[in-house]
Amino acid sequence: MLHRLRFVGFASVLASACAAASQAPSQGNALRNVDVTVVYPLPAAGQEDDLVKPTAAGTNGVLLPRDVFEQGRMPELDERAPLGDEEERWSSLRVLAVRFDPCPRVVLPPAAGTICEPEIRLVFQSLRREGTVVHARDGAIHGFYRLSQAQWAEVVGELRAIRAENATAPEVRLDVHPSLKGQGPRGAYGVRLASILSRYAGEKNLVRVTHFRRLRRAAAPIGDWTFAIRERNAGGAWSDATIATTSVKEESLVTIVGGRWDADITPVPPAANDVTKVFKGQTADARENFRPVVRALNPRIHSSETIDCASCHIAPDVAVFLEREQPVTSFDERFQSRYSLDAAHKSNEEAIGFEHMHMLSYSGTSLSVSHRVANETAAVLELLNGS
Repeated sequence: MLHRLRFVGFASVLASACAAASQAPSQGNALRNVDVTVVYPLPAAGQEDDLVKPTAAGTNGVLLPRDVFEQGRMPELDERAPLGDEEERWSSLRVLAVRFDPCPRVVLPPAAGTICEPEIRLVFQSLRREGTVVHARDGAIHGFYRLSQAQWAEVVGELRAIRAENATAPEVRLDVHPSLKGQGPRGAYGVRLASILSRYAGEKNLVRVTHFRRLRRAAAPIGDWTFAIRERNAGGAWSDATIATTSVKEESLVTIVGGRWDADITPVPPAANDVTKVFKGQTADARENFRPVVRALNPRIHSSETIDCASCHIAPDVAVFLEREQPVTSFDERFQSRYSLDAAHKSNEEAIGFEHMHMLSYSGTSLSVSHRVANETAAVLELLNGS
């Protein structure tokens, strides 16, 4: 959850976007998890151009303009295997996931008086070939595209229409979209999804870009990442933004330092949010020290306005690592929903290795759909379909 959030409160009823989107759908067009959180499969070698590029242009301009980054220079996403030049960095990017969010940056369901500002979110990753296999390099860029209430209603209408045309398609776990897996990105569903992006996402309504990068430093620990945010002001200029709950514009996460099974976040998060203090406290305090992890996974408790990027990324792995001692299900603060929370999580081995920090993207060929993303997706379905 890389993004910094803006909460706009007014003494008014819930915005029409949420109200319209949550009108009771018919049985045939109630949306599924994979309809609102869409994951692309990694392409076969030679088919990378089947995926949406950052230079794809539509009604609102190109998806990811270069002026987002200072002096138009995109940061190197994986310093362990840096690309040769700026052009190679840009040309390697593809969209690998899409999220449709009726009310981002607030806890869900939104409180009365919340003005929802709907968004489409795109996850860009850098692709590389290893022999005949395409891998995703570590790190990712997320783009946030704000929609008007009318635009959101149109997008939800299209998503429901697609679902109605495939009403017999079963409920599935949150994973690569079945139609993208079966038909490929140039199949009927992929073409319609690309059309939605072309009409409703672009530089004109891009308001935020977040990125996390894999570093390679001397005497490096097992994992080493930084998180940062770029935001556009009212005048259209892009600049670095402060990460939620911190006073900094870049946050650091390192894991398993000096053989110690741990994660260090710099700056240290507020105690109430510190998902790493379970490693540092006394055994007698283990349950209370684990509570921030449970809360970090729950979108009814935390939005990305109330917790920092690194904590949100490492929390699902801490939960897996300590599952036997502190199962999330034993806490009242755990997230619950009538919608399925089953998802294509990274393997337990990857999680406890603290080296796969992706929440809705790939590390190499391994897809991670984190518990937090699964929970957020269920909360979005509650808004759209009814709880």
